[in-house]
Amino acid sequence: MRSERGQDTDTTVTEDNPWWAGMGAAGGSLLVVVGVGLLLWSSVTGNAGGDNWALSYGAGKVLAIGCVVAGAALLGRYRRRMSARRSGSGQERESTTGR
Repeated sequence: MRSERGQDTDTTVTEDNPWWAGMGAAGGSLLVVVGVGLLLWSSVTGNAGGDNWALSYGAGKVLAIGCVVAGAALLGRYRRRMSARRSGSGQERESTTGR
């Protein structure tokens, strides 16, 4: 946003966010599927134990991040929907009572 003089008046703060910060529910679900797939592939090929434990560890991290991202996105969507219902039902009550 620019003012009349051409100065930048945008006051948004730019932060360093993690790579998964803006993924939403679809991205979180994708990470969950990828994490589960990697864990299953690691188990089937026999890499779950032994020397190559890093694959299972990385897959678990991807799965955990996916669960957090998807859960946070779905919880935020649920909260927005419930607040809209509350504000909408409050307006309906006022209009039906004639106030």
